[in-house]
Amino acid sequence: MPIHIGSAYRFKHSLKPAISFVMQDLGTTRYSRKDKSLDPRLQKENALIGFSLSPKIQDWAMVNVTTEFANLTDSSVKFADKFRASTEFTMGERFGADAGFSARLGYTTAGMSYGLGMNLGILHAEIASLAEDIGIDDSKVIERKSVFNIGINIADY
Repeated sequence: MPIHIGSAYRFKHSLKPAISFVMQDLGTTRYSRKDKSLDPRLQKENALIGFSLSPKIQDWAMVNVTTEFANLTDSSVKFADKFRASTEFTMGERFGADAGFSARLGYTTAGMSYGLGMNLGILHAEIASLAEDIGIDDSKVIERKSVFNIGINIADY
């Protein structure tokens, strides 16, 4: 069973800076296979560190800017491939997918990811595109996933 631990600290400042540290698969996670003739699959432990700023714009909007370095304990991953960055602009009392309106932009070495969302309570719509490198070792295989969702929320009404 994988063990993940993490910690986050939010500083008291108007920009709402925060820093986080996460260890995934602590002590290396061992997955057994149904076919006992095969060796178990090992998932090496992974360290991540992140930093964010989340200032509010008056009482009607918020900006989130984040950076993250992942795979810090994996020397086989190039330094540039460990970096991710994103920003999000939201309007309304909530943030993320629950915001009245949100616009997201992200970067990895696989490319840009982006999305727009609208949440009008009973009606929700979102369009997004995500770039991901699914290559093994040094081979780069970029896959782009795009999605368009429309939903009606009747559970809360």
